[in-house]
Amino acid sequence: MIMSSFCIGGALVSIDSVIVSVALPTIADTLNMNSAEYSWIESAYLLAGAATMPACEPVSDSVGRKLVLAFGLTLFLLGSILAALARHPSLLIAGRTVQGIGEGAFTVMANVCFADLFSLSERGLYIAMYAGASCLGAALAPLIGAALTRGPGWRWCFWIALPFTTIALVLALIFLPFPLAKSPKPQDLRRIDVWGILLVTSCTVLLLLGLQFGGIFLPWQSAVVISLLSVGGAVLLVFICQIFWRHPARPLMPLHLFRNRTGVACLSISFFHGFTYLTVLYYVPLYMQLVLEIGLIRIGCLLLTTAVPTTIFTILAALIIRKTGRYARVIQTSTAFMAFALGLSITLPAYRSWPRLILFQLILAVGVGPLFQAPLIGLQAAVSKDEGASAYAVAIFLRTIASTIGLVVGQVVISNGIKQKASLLVAAGIPEDLVRRLQRDVSTLVQFGKLGRLGAQTQQVALKSAVTFSLSRVWVVCTAVAAAGLVASLLIEDLPLSRDTPMEESESGS
Repeated sequence: MIMSSFCIGGALVSIDSVIVSVALPTIADTLNMNSAEYSWIESAYLLAGAATMPACEPVSDSVGRKLVLAFGLTLFLLGSILAALARHPSLLIAGRTVQGIGEGAFTVMANVCFADLFSLSERGLYIAMYAGASCLGAALAPLIGAALTRGPGWRWCFWIALPFTTIALVLALIFLPFPLAKSPKPQDLRRIDVWGILLVTSCTVLLLLGLQFGGIFLPWQSAVVISLLSVGGAVLLVFICQIFWRHPARPLMPLHLFRNRTGVACLSISFFHGFTYLTVLYYVPLYMQLVLEIGLIRIGCLLLTTAVPTTIFTILAALIIRKTGRYARVIQTSTAFMAFALGLSITLPAYRSWPRLILFQLILAVGVGPLFQAPLIGLQAAVSKDEGASAYAVAIFLRTIASTIGLVVGQVVISNGIKQKASLLVAAGIPEDLVRRLQRDVSTLVQFGKLGRLGAQTQQVALKSAVTFSLSRVWVVCTAVAAAGLVASLLIEDLPLSRDTPMEESESGS
């Protein structure tokens, strides 16, 4: 039953990450959003989740795993209610921020609980179940979003989270084999790396804001962008240095995670996987909608071509690791397939080529699926047993940060791609003010479906060509990142997998 709670929660946060982007054009029209408010609907969610994650695992060591997990689900529930009731963009942004905090806490604690509850040899199977539920949720989100937006209205994209969040919360409270809360001792609270949490949260927000503003809302050479990136980089440097000079009892990012090549490689692959997976999940539907002019319901059906095989290969890889005790070859094979699939995506044309599109999705599923859990298993094998939870938290944080960076980089690349094609768009008769909007605000591309039907044939061709070119540059970046993951996978070696859970070991030791 506890896995039901984790899987429901995983599917829910995945649906929420995608379903809002489907309903966002309708939401923007209803609430009369400007371009800045439009972009902040997604940015607030991602930033809040990323900023919350570093504190969750160390705090849960002091106050209890169940309390932090329940806190995350409760915040997600409250954020969904606030977003559903919003009558102004600022309230919707506030609701998305609260949702993001809840999502960050739940995601970290679910993975930390895997490290506490299941042995290393069996952990991959349960992570695969969780990842499979998340993939199916993300694939079904366009279907659900389109149906709700066209039916009862966009607010139901948030109301729908309430019953499922409640079920996940109740199941976790009843079946998670931890006390609801424990009274923290003063020495436990002093062990929390408060300075580390503040520093890494600050640098995360500053760097992500700098990346998002640069090249889209402001020029890269603007004082605001330079200041955000410079200060963010300086704070990151201070965070790294303070680990050496302060020697915190329980550092937020323990240096011993980087003491062997397998641990470093697995953390790197978690980062590269997060960057590519969510970027593809976000921009492939954009390609289908804007270039291929496919409806949202059909897009949801097509995404099942990726989601179902991803779930199958995720579980299959977990079974192979459980049977053989070897994970290095699984990781290397998966990263190779992921890099090949993304390289193939560069050739996706500005017209419907079903064999190429479906082949790309199937190959991508072989590569993406096993990387949800296999690098985590390798990382766990590379650290001591009492370091497992903190290792998980660091890996999930890096994956989430990478996902956020991937989306931001994708926006910047598309914006620059449209800028390169600006003269051709104007020559095709597209108004200059619209071209400038496309350069400045990528979200304007969501209206492209309407523009394509209203404009002349030459304008449709020019718009499709510009979007296809811009997206191909995104696929190039993703291919390069996946190739870096393939190189990192060659450094991994198979280490023994324990068959005892941390809870069993602590009980036997006592």
